[in-house]
Amino acid sequence: MTRDKDLKRRVRARMSKTGERYTTARRHLDTRTDRAASAEPNPAESSPHAGRRGRHLDTHALALVLDAAGVTAPHTDAPFSEAMLLGLGGGLGAAYFVFEYKGHLPHLYIETRRHPQYPYDANFLSTIADRLGLAIRVDETGGAKTAAKQIEAALAQKRPVIAWVDRNSLPYIATDERDLGPIPHLVVVHDHNPEGVTLSDLAAPRVVITPEELAAARARLRKAKHRLLGLASTAPASPTRAALADAVRASLRACADELSGASARAGYPNNFGLAALDKWAALATDKRDKKGWPTAFRTGARLYTGLRLAYHWIETAGTGGRGFRAMYSEFLDEAAMVLDQPEVAALAADYRAIADRWGTLTDALLPESVPRLAETRALLHQRQRTFCDHGPQSQQARDAIPAIDARLATLADEMESDPLSESQASAIYERMAAALRDIVAAETDAAERLRTVAAE
Repeated sequence: MTRDKDLKRRVRARMSKTGERYTTARRHLDTRTDRAASAEPNPAESSPHAGRRGRHLDTHALALVLDAAGVTAPHTDAPFSEAMLLGLGGGLGAAYFVFEYKGHLPHLYIETRRHPQYPYDANFLSTIADRLGLAIRVDETGGAKTAAKQIEAALAQKRPVIAWVDRNSLPYIATDERDLGPIPHLVVVHDHNPEGVTLSDLAAPRVVITPEELAAARARLRKAKHRLLGLASTAPASPTRAALADAVRASLRACADELSGASARAGYPNNFGLAALDKWAALATDKRDKKGWPTAFRTGARLYTGLRLAYHWIETAGTGGRGFRAMYSEFLDEAAMVLDQPEVAALAADYRAIADRWGTLTDALLPESVPRLAETRALLHQRQRTFCDHGPQSQQARDAIPAIDARLATLADEMESDPLSESQASAIYERMAAALRDIVAAETDAAERLRTVAAE
């Protein structure tokens, strides 16, 4: 019995490292067979994106599914890039909210992609599939037994499937925010059996958890409970170049609409689109509004938390950096190839400059001139790199991530006990507001040009 438990532990470790199925990994490791323990994984079990870290949760997940089905991009004859999928989903957006939770510091939430940025629904992925002419299947159920049968049936096609889970319930995600409620998250399930479930997250190495852990994470979501998404066809056809060109034009129009506030909700007219960034710029220095930064994020732990969250949402929350603007410029580079329009290539260059403007904003949020804020910036990137490059179940992650989180908590305490001076805080508010106004001016012009080239 002891030997069997040790073998299972080693098998799961190998599954995480190589992406192999349980039976394959066990065959390599079990000394009762004549196979060497050092045997390489079967290339046929991996897609072209396997072993590469993702940049954005939704596009990485869909890229893995399309790769496994052999769907390729007609303008490159290669797997679809995350940048192209981002653009086809509608691309950029913006939203700005401040939430208050009892017993917690104010929670700042910023979107920089088409709303909703996080997988509360399946619309982003279904939009991409529709534009590519690919039929998908979405399964949902309230019952755990039916959910287990659905995932087994989907994987019986020898294709990975995308599952909605609560991020805070995943055993490899260390968090102290479980009491804030479920946070929708996507994982790609490659293998599911009683001995272990093999998943892809944003990390380059795959992750192995138990079926019970996956079931619990799927069940905790309310609106997306037990949701699965996969391709409906066993032999999906790659889109033609003409079809992709039509999809690109539709996507450019959708992005322009989104930036103009297409996602605005009743009661929140200025919280979506470029109007949201205008609102943030105004609140950055407003001393009279209770949601203004001088009040809601006054110097101390409140300011530190607001700055850290703003930086995280823009740079390290799976946006590809610079609030998706860097990825979107890459999409426009590809779109120019598809459409054969030099105006689109010029827009790609403009969005690279806009991405630099977002870099100016994040420089203002965590400036190098303030040592504790500069350290915070470095820690956020170190945490992201450790998770994505080494994988959350690696020894590097187990050593580094808890230490990083502890240091960030200590920095928050230090910022409360020894806060920035009022003049230092005011300087940050002013630089933040100026950077935001500059972004809004540049993006307003760029959005109009997106609409123009889409019509040509």
